[in-house]
Amino acid sequence: MKNLKKYAFSVVRSFGNIRNITLKEAIEFVINALKIMKGGEVFVPKIPSFKVIDLARAIYPEKKLKIIGLRPGEKLHEEMISNGESLNAIEYKNSYIICPYYSEYNIWDQKHHLRNKPSAKKFPENISYNSLTNKRFLSVKEIKKLLIKNKFI
Repeated sequence: MKNLKKYAFSVVRSFGNIRNITLKEAIEFVINALKIMKGGEVFVPKIPSFKVIDLARAIYPEKKLKIIGLRPGEKLHEEMISNGESLNAIEYKNSYIICPYYSEYNIWDQKHHLRNKPSAKKFPENISYNSLTNKRFLSVKEIKKLLIKNKFI
């Protein structure tokens, strides 16, 4: 984290890469996915996003940060479910499931998930689930708390 000034102000990331989901939570997520999967699905946990500038402020609150823009190849937002994948996605309370594309199985698979889990609902079509449109963002204070909890600082 030596060169934090290299990160862009508007870059937003999912916090999953920085252990926002604990090892125990990850194991529980996988076990739950194994219980309900039919085969071929992609499971996407609902986790908060954060701004890289807020991460920098959580680590170095006293430093003045210089914003210089995106580095070559860097994305502004992480996309977990694309517009195209939304056609086959199902929303649960704490996760999303992207069902396989192959036709007959896909229709049955979506019906299976929707029928067997009352809390499941069809994901809106042509909507992208990404770190920009995520409804939950972590504050600087929340980021710092997670960094301390996970022994990053």
